[in-house]
Amino acid sequence: MQKRQLIYASVALSVLIFLYYSIMLGDRSFATPDEARYVEISREMLVTGDFVTPRLNGVKYFEKPPLFYWLQAGVMKVFGSSEFAMRMVTVAIAVGGVVATFAFAASIYGLLVGAVAALILATSPLYFGLAHLIILDMSASVFVTLSLFSFYKAITSTSTHRRRLWFWGFAVACGLGVMTKGVMALALPGPVIVAWLTATKQWGRLRPFYPFSSLIIFFSIVIPWHAAVSLANPEFAYKYFIVEHFLRFTTNHHEHYQPIWYFVPVVLLGLFPWIAAAFVRYRNDQPSIRHCEALLGAAAIQETKTSAVAPGLLRCARNDDRGLVIPDKSTVYSYGDTRNDGDGWRDPLTLYLLLWAGW
Repeated sequence: MQKRQLIYASVALSVLIFLYYSIMLGDRSFATPDEARYVEISREMLVTGDFVTPRLNGVKYFEKPPLFYWLQAGVMKVFGSSEFAMRMVTVAIAVGGVVATFAFAASIYGLLVGAVAALILATSPLYFGLAHLIILDMSASVFVTLSLFSFYKAITSTSTHRRRLWFWGFAVACGLGVMTKGVMALALPGPVIVAWLTATKQWGRLRPFYPFSSLIIFFSIVIPWHAAVSLANPEFAYKYFIVEHFLRFTTNHHEHYQPIWYFVPVVLLGLFPWIAAAFVRYRNDQPSIRHCEALLGAAAIQETKTSAVAPGLLRCARNDDRGLVIPDKSTVYSYGDTRNDGDGWRDPLTLYLLLWAGW
């Protein structure tokens, strides 16, 4: 397949998916608490001019790194703080994930397979829903996916130059993931890669993997903000690393715990109706193709298990009357304001079903 064909197809696909995801994007107001929270943090960065210390209603907010807030603030500076503008960041990142999936599959199996893979991802309910919400899960998922794509391309590359570039791409994706949602961006692909290399007996293909240059790239992305915020806020290290990372993953401190069976319907419904075809196809695939599918499938399940994806969708789809009052402004960011009275059909999952019916 020619490189030019892949580029043209990727550009065309990105435009189509962006238009598809933009339908009614600004028709509902910000959902509380999640969407309103992230919009307000970005707004306060612009107002205060402090892009190092995130704040929510004037209170320091160290739950997540600031990459997503920076992107939101940039869009807000240029396009304003409308619902459509603020959701453009998540939509753009979601489109990037679809295009990356297309390019990855097309580079290995051809344009037709890449197009089918992009179609499946773009029309899966969970992915579609997250693309319409201002939360971090979409961004984190895309960066984790990019890291796995880069890793697979790196170890299967026969060119030393391309192998080095793909490992550097892996480092960049990991760094951006950490700057989006913390060490979770390493905790997800790391164990998956180790388990996959072990199960497929491909540890020998890992060398050379250019650890020194890759670590330089990774730390150059991650260290500057972590160092700056630590110097400006002595309490940051405990709140960020202990409370928001260690306790979040080892205890029920944040009340996000769900039993293991909880994620079975999330995966089945979130990938409906394509999940059925995936099981049939996997049974008939060649071992080499199964290796690739197992790597990505394990990552998808792990991502669902360790994030607040489904609870976040349910919270944002709930039509309640709570609002987040923005300091020094009369605006109340609420999902249940007067514009949405009787308009519960506009939540992302219902919109998805309507679009699927039209398809």
